[in-house]
Order: sequence, then C-alpha cells, then structure tokens
Amino acid sequence: MKPDRPTSQPEAALPDAARIGAYYDQRMREIGGEYIHRRWGDSAVKRRHYGQTRVALLAALERVPRFDEVLEVGCGPAVWTELYLPRARRVELFDVSEEMLAAARQRVEGWESGRFASRVTYRRGDAARADLGRHQFDAVLSMRAFEYLSDKPGFLLRCQSALRPGGWLVLGTKNGRWYDMVRDRRRQARRGDRPPPIQDAMQADLVDPDSLRRLVRGAGLVVHGVFPLVVGSYHQPFTWRLGLAFCDALHRHLHRRPAGALITPLMESMVVVAERPAGAG
Repeated sequence: MKPDRPTSQPEAALPDAARIGAYYDQRMREIGGEYIHRRWGDSAVKRRHYGQTRVALLAALERVPRFDEVLEVGCGPAVWTELYLPRARRVELFDVSEEMLAAARQRVEGWESGRFASRVTYRRGDAARADLGRHQFDAVLSMRAFEYLSDKPGFLLRCQSALRPGGWLVLGTKNGRWYDMVRDRRRQARRGDRPPPIQDAMQADLVDPDSLRRLVRGAGLVVHGVFPLVVGSYHQPFTWRLGLAFCDALHRHLHRRPAGALITPLMESMVVVAERPAGAG
C-alpha cells in the first residue's frame, strides 16, 4: 500500500538548488576550506552547539541497528560522517555543492590515513528532485539540509523509497519555532519588501516539531521520536557563561527524550528518528 502524500506548509520562496550550491561553492572558496571551524568552532556558543549536536546525533544513531549501506544527503564537508562510517560497508555522500563534496572527500581520505575511503562514493545533485534509489539503503541520514528543500514531502517519500523495509531515517533540521528564528522573522517583516540575503532566504521554510512528525509519518515512516539536537540561543543571557552552562545542562537532561512544548523555543535544531516498516512494499 502506498503512503499518502503528506501535506506541508504553503511553499515558501526558497532559493533554488543551483543558487544554494553556488552560494556554498563560493563560501568554501572564500574561507579556504575552513568551513568547519567557521561554522562550529570560532565562538563559545558555536563550540557548545557542536558538542551538543555530536552527543545528540550519536544518541540518535544508537537507535539504528544496521549501517551496512548508508546514504547521507546534504553531507557538507563530512562533519558527521565519521560518527557512523566505521559501522558501514558502503556510504554514498550526496550534496548540492561541488566544493562541499571535495572537502568531504579530503576529510574522509585523511581520516585514519584513509582507512575507510574505499567505502565512500560521492554524488552531486538536487536532493529536492534527485532519484535516491529504491530499497538500496539500511539508513538515510540528513543533517541540516531539509530546511533548504522546497518539496519536503516529496523528499521524504524518496527517502522512504530509498530505504529497505526495516531501514531507518535520521534527519536533523533547524526548528522553525526557535526563539532566535522567530525574532529574525519579526526583524525581516519590519524591513518590508527588501529581499533577504540568500543565507536568510534559505531559512524561509523551517518546520516545527509537530509539523516534522506529521510530514515523516505522511511519507509512510514510523516516527520513534523527535529529539533536541541543540538547546541554546545567540542572544543574552544565553551567551553568558551561566547561560551556556544552563543550556548544556538542559541538553544533557533532554536530548534522549522526545521534544516537548516547553523546550521548543530554546531548541535550535532537532532530529527525527523514523523507521520504514518491515512489511512495507
């Protein structure tokens, strides 16, 4: 039985894949391959968020029993690939940016003297439209790419199709009800009709935890939970030492528990863990 096509929020004016790929290609060239440091390491808040993401993603991956063949969509420079690569027999890294894929290849080939490099292939394309395969993978992983996709229901249906029966989806994305994001939207509204820069336009179609659950279930997957990836804010008092410590403590307490309404405004990003039923056709 085919799953119903889920309904999403009204389509936002997201940049197309070509613009997003060109943006990241240019960004990677501008910073000389230092993307990981710029994204996760050049401030105390970013370092805390990296640590939280790593802990929460490891906890999510622990729920997946089999990693023989894995598809990672929106791999970027393979920041998170090392968390599961030793368990995998074959990995396909997929991204819209050629420069990101080049950085991913360099990272994989340099990790443990290239011990796992032969397991990995690389593919460039538009995840919103690409054929991801049929019943090929034990797990599909996607971290912080879902928010950029204009056809989110269609992407989830292709993920469902790419999974073998009994396969798992682990998908991390930014939370549309995060305090910082709500504040940014209000600021954008005050600016009027001026088009936002592409790095802001790419955030125009974020989902909240309830919407994410509905979308994933609508694609025919069984949701095992939506969990906090990052707890925190780039605004005071959460950037002060005590604020950072408070957010870390909250994250340690909650990252293995399904996200509730009280944590949602402080949850920068979330990860859904879902399974394709073993009897699915």
